[in-house]
Amino acid sequence: MRPPSGLDEDQALGLDSRTAASLPGDRAELSITPPAVIAQVGAPQANDYDRAGALVKAIPDVLRRAAHERDEAVALLFGLLLAPPGKVRDAQQYELAARHEERVSRQALDYADRLADLPRILCLPLAAMAMPALRRRPRPELEKFMDACFALTHADGKVSLFEYSLGRLLRVQVTDALDPSSVWVAGDRRLASCSDHAITLMALLAQAGHADPGAAMRAYLAGMALVFPRANAPYRPPTDPLRAMDEAWPVLDRVEPRGKELLIEGLVAAVSHDGRICVAEAELLRVICASLHCPLPPMLEGT
Repeated sequence: MRPPSGLDEDQALGLDSRTAASLPGDRAELSITPPAVIAQVGAPQANDYDRAGALVKAIPDVLRRAAHERDEAVALLFGLLLAPPGKVRDAQQYELAARHEERVSRQALDYADRLADLPRILCLPLAAMAMPALRRRPRPELEKFMDACFALTHADGKVSLFEYSLGRLLRVQVTDALDPSSVWVAGDRRLASCSDHAITLMALLAQAGHADPGAAMRAYLAGMALVFPRANAPYRPPTDPLRAMDEAWPVLDRVEPRGKELLIEGLVAAVSHDGRICVAEAELLRVICASLHCPLPPMLEGT
């Protein structure tokens, strides 16, 4: 009924020059500063809304519609977690089929194929777009959904940074939906009383953002100089980073607002001590802020 338009499809996929110019590539580096990021927390500006609109327009229509439909959002989110075709995806399909009806498994596979060419920068915004539809599901379905997400993420025995970031974002949203009263509880802990977890997170983020150990240590020291300038804490990244983060969230989420602001400023200083961070690091930073209930706008770089 409506013949496809190649130009429209290119623009939807972020391939058109008008859209692609506004979307950083997977390996692009963003120029940021700690004060600039802190200014964006919970206070989006007009240009942030413009960037959010650019991200939405770059997502294909079929995926945008699925994100807003109650019966499609779950399968779409599963599709984001599915690996490329191969043994890992086969294992994931087995785990999904054991927990959900065949229709959901087929839909997830279809969405995974459609998502294969989606730019990395659009994956977490697409997941966030599906959150309102997901949160409308009954409690038993949400619990079953999270169980399936855990199984898909661990199907190959290891968890990538993207898998952890997406899984953590989903967990925060589902937990808030299951217990809305906990979302608005103001923190009352001083950051100094949670220094062990904060320092661990600082070391972990510095390590994640720098392949060279020497550069990672310098990044860590840059963040520590802002947050804990008098602390005697050598650079020792955790041996199990994902577990360390899971242990840190409930403690650091109870820190009072000023302490959270200082911590986030230090984390930004650590990953961007040279003034730039990559897209994957920016997304991890966004997940950290979501876990601390300090929302960030869709893109962090300045205009």
